[in-house]
Amino acid sequence: ILGRAYEKYLATVLTSKPKRQLSLWEGPSRDVDRAPVRKVHGVYYTPTFLVTYLTEAALEAFFKARPETKAAPSVADFSCGSGSFLTKAVDTLIRRLRQIDPTKNWGRDIIEHRCIFGIDRDARAVTLARLSLWLRLAEEPDPLPLPRLNDAILMGDSLQAQTWQGVSPTFDVILGNPPFIGAGGALSRIDQ
Repeated sequence: ILGRAYEKYLATVLTSKPKRQLSLWEGPSRDVDRAPVRKVHGVYYTPTFLVTYLTEAALEAFFKARPETKAAPSVADFSCGSGSFLTKAVDTLIRRLRQIDPTKNWGRDIIEHRCIFGIDRDARAVTLARLSLWLRLAEEPDPLPLPRLNDAILMGDSLQAQTWQGVSPTFDVILGNPPFIGAGGALSRIDQ
C-alpha cells in the first residue's frame, strides 16, 4: 500500500503558476499546475503481478540450480524505488527458508548477512523501501529490535562509480523492472 501511494505521489507534482490579480478589489491569487514527473525522470513502476512473477521465478531458478543451498542468496535491485522487488524477495525467501528451519528468525538472518541490497537515487523512495522491508520483517516471530537497513538500501545513482564503494561486487540474483521490448524491437514500457 505504501509503495502504491508513493507511486501515485510521483505521478504528478503541483507547481505554482505566477500570481495574478483577478479584480481590483481582490488580492493576488496563485494557481497550481499538475506537472508529470515520473516519465521525465525515467521512473517506471512494475505492476504487482509482474513483481511477484519475476521475483518468484528468479529465486526458484536460483534454488533449482543449487538444490543443496540452505541459506538465503544475495539479492539486489539497482533501482529499487519503493522496494517492491526487495520486499517480495524477503517474503519469498522467508517462506522457503522456513521449510528448512521453522524456528529461526530468517528475516533478521537475511538482513544481518547482507542478502538484500537496493539502490535508488530518490531519498523518499529509499526511505519508503526501508519502511516496506521493516513492515515485512515486523511480521516475523520476535522481530524486535528491527535491523538497521542503512547498508541494505542505499541512496545513490547505480550508474555512478562512487555509489559502489564498499558494496559487494557480486550478487546471486538481480531483480528489477525489465526493459520491455515490443514486436518491432522498439523499447516500450508498462505504464500504470
